[in-house]
Amino acid sequence: RDAGTGALTFVETERDGQNGVSGLDFVIGLALSSDGKHVYATGLQDSAVTVFSRDATDMGKLSFESDVFDGAGVNDSLTNPRRVVISPDGAHVYVASNGLLATFTRNAMSGALTFVEGGAVAETGFTLSNIQSMILSEDGAHAYLADSGDKAIGVFFRNTTSGSLTFVEAHTEGADGVSGLDSPRTLALSPDGKHLYGASFSDDAVSQFSRNETSGALTFDTALFDDATGVQGLDRPSNVALSPDGLHVYVTGESSNSLSVFTRDAATGQISFVEDHIDGIGGEDGLAFAGAVAITPDGKQVLVAGTLDSALAVFSRDESTGALTFVESFVNGQGGVTGLGFVFSIVISPDGHDVYTGSLLDDAIVRFSRDTMTGALTFSGIQINGQTDFDAPVDVN
Repeated sequence: RDAGTGALTFVETERDGQNGVSGLDFVIGLALSSDGKHVYATGLQDSAVTVFSRDATDMGKLSFESDVFDGAGVNDSLTNPRRVVISPDGAHVYVASNGLLATFTRNAMSGALTFVEGGAVAETGFTLSNIQSMILSEDGAHAYLADSGDKAIGVFFRNTTSGSLTFVEAHTEGADGVSGLDSPRTLALSPDGKHLYGASFSDDAVSQFSRNETSGALTFDTALFDDATGVQGLDRPSNVALSPDGLHVYVTGESSNSLSVFTRDAATGQISFVEDHIDGIGGEDGLAFAGAVAITPDGKQVLVAGTLDSALAVFSRDESTGALTFVESFVNGQGGVTGLGFVFSIVISPDGHDVYTGSLLDDAIVRFSRDTMTGALTFSGIQINGQTDFDAPVDVN
């Protein structure tokens, strides 16, 4: 193993219903504040958002702080929440669900949430009936929402003081030449803020838009489709991520059980297919129903959540070409690893030292510590909601 790949070590599992933890039934969304102090999780079946504090000095240890459940106190805006997004300044937290969007202010010390506004998101000809994804621009001035029901991407202006959103425009499949937006699943912005990319589940496509950095407005550029012009691995694409340098794009394909790699022209935003990695091919595993992809802040690793494999797959990344080399996979129930049942989401701490995953079936958040200095990988212990058991090191390879 390359010593620079940043070995991972399984550390702890936080489970719904244990030691005071609640709101994690069917964890589907995760977010980590930019100050690295708090992790937020959405429990789809609990209709809740849960807050954990993160101790950066203690290997990123999580501690349950609070939760907010759906009800009159939040204007019934947390019904089956999917995505949770934190503003870059850490002042506001947004929780998106089917046709609903809740806005909260965030206490930077405790992470606690205070409801501001919420309810149905409805604009003329644009209802956001099935919100799948939401992202914010780096300056926090604009929000982008993907809706599979409307087959559209909505652009909103964000008031950075109040956190409120004002509708600007929508881009809809089949209108004004837009293609590749049938059931958009996730969105990603390039680090330079000049382009937006969307993964379309039903179109088997990745769409590209140019972005006006002042107004936030989008202009459709093009779309790449699976099995067209040599592109592979976009059968039901579920997640898209860009490398920190903005030169490469990575897309997971749920039905193709794969991860596809693209190069990106920084000037035009155009992406070109490089390679794909398929579950079970060439010794690579942990990619069945690949549901999420994340890239470490140093750009050295790419992590994939293999939902049907209940696994976290780890790849090292060539920072020049973007090409990937499979390193290992962590599988639920093997080598002492627990809490990865139908893992569906991944977030990485800003310092790159901790990886957190959310699972649907285990109702849990799992924490891995990441060693950027050595290649050795040993199991160091399990911490389940404050109860820690340390045994002799166990090789999980």
